[in-house]
Amino acid sequence: MYSKNAVSNALTNILGQILILVLNFIARKIFLWILDANYLGISGLFSSVITMLSLAELGMGTAITFSLYKPLADNNDEIILALMRLYQKAYRFIGIFILAAGIAITPLVMYMTEVEVEIPHLRWIYILFVVNTSVSYFYSYNRTLIIADQKEYRLAVIDYAGKLTLAVLQTAVLILTKNYILYLLMQIAVTFAQNYLVYRKVIKLYPVLRYTGGGQIPKVILEEIKKNTLAMMLYKLAVVIVSGTDNLIISKSLGTIWVGLYSNYSMVILSVQTICSKMISSVTASIGSIVATGDKERSYQAYEIMQYICFVVYGICTVVIFVLINPFVELFLGREYLISNSTIAIVLVNFYLLGMQGASASLRDAQGIFWQGKLRPLAQGILNLVISMLLVIFMKNLTAVFLGTVISRVMTVTWFDPYVVHKYGFQDLNKIKTFVRKYLKYGGIVILSGAAAFFSANACTVQSISGFIAKGITSALVSGGFIFLCTFRTPEFRFLIRKTGQLWRSFHEK
Repeated sequence: MYSKNAVSNALTNILGQILILVLNFIARKIFLWILDANYLGISGLFSSVITMLSLAELGMGTAITFSLYKPLADNNDEIILALMRLYQKAYRFIGIFILAAGIAITPLVMYMTEVEVEIPHLRWIYILFVVNTSVSYFYSYNRTLIIADQKEYRLAVIDYAGKLTLAVLQTAVLILTKNYILYLLMQIAVTFAQNYLVYRKVIKLYPVLRYTGGGQIPKVILEEIKKNTLAMMLYKLAVVIVSGTDNLIISKSLGTIWVGLYSNYSMVILSVQTICSKMISSVTASIGSIVATGDKERSYQAYEIMQYICFVVYGICTVVIFVLINPFVELFLGREYLISNSTIAIVLVNFYLLGMQGASASLRDAQGIFWQGKLRPLAQGILNLVISMLLVIFMKNLTAVFLGTVISRVMTVTWFDPYVVHKYGFQDLNKIKTFVRKYLKYGGIVILSGAAAFFSANACTVQSISGFIAKGITSALVSGGFIFLCTFRTPEFRFLIRKTGQLWRSFHEK
């Protein structure tokens, strides 16, 4: 059951995200045709500020998700209801806090905004961003239950219908009115409606949530949630500093228009990252069920397989994005929106490193290992901020900001998360030598396949959709071929082939 659910989650998310990416890029083309890159810049900047405000969530979602695994496995409705009531109260408070705090820091945000042309009603635009985020916390807490139960694919129709509706409505508003304020109001309306529909769907799937009461959460679970939330707060802080401050640094040092130019790339990369991360997170609950058995050998086998999956998925995607992203932007938006290959390479190094963190992060979450690494995220965030700012001062370009992110990640997450998982999860540091050897091997394969794919794809100089497709097929075949030749004898590869066959037969029989 878990394997089928994981595959359903992954396939649903891949197909849906590809559709949404295409629609969003069409909408982006219309956006730039009607407005300009400065509006994209403030959109990216204000989104970064909102990311920083989301620190108020404190990682409670991850902590409660972990606490839901066992009650779901045991069909303990009383504990499930009690946990969801706690989650409901917390998220409603957070939504109100974000609204108040976001409005309070409006003067600071206006100071950080450097635009080349005057944008009318800039303060109101920012406040609408805050309102949209605040609204998203009402009703959205119910999604955690269905994620923990590995049935997120049941929300796919609501999620993708909401994104499609939003893209159509916002595009229509721009064409008819050219009004950015109305454009943002559409986003608020759709966000609220989408979260409400998710709430109704989850209530239908889990009738226990209809009960008005709710038992007491056992003290041991409550203490675990408090402890894990405190640790996850520091993880959340790192995410905020790493992802939230990059755009602030770009805006203040290089100009908000650069935030807009990069946002075209980040939209593509984040869409692919969303597909990849959901593929990985789709099996996190399966790992949670394995970990719950206490069988460390099975858990370690699952860890190695997940590491291999991360390598295959993120390795191929890194190579394909590097080959295609500039031709894609040039084809659909124009040469004036291009950024250098060196900047793209650094951004994709971070993309790959973040992806390869997936196995350790999944095991950490499934095993509840939050407290032991509580200071690592803080160190990463501080290093990222300091190094990026120093590099921008000396290099004065976009590459410097993302190079700081890569350096801070290598100095912290890349080695520390696997160390914590091996020490506290598997309680066997000897196995980390195997991890390091495979990690370096995987990285080398990606570098070699990337170079081969880039030069092979560049042999096709046709600047058209057919040429773009040819480059994509070439880069995917070259990178996939390299991975196959280098790993087809490994236990992880044989396991995946065997498991794929089993799943295919089970779906076919069904």
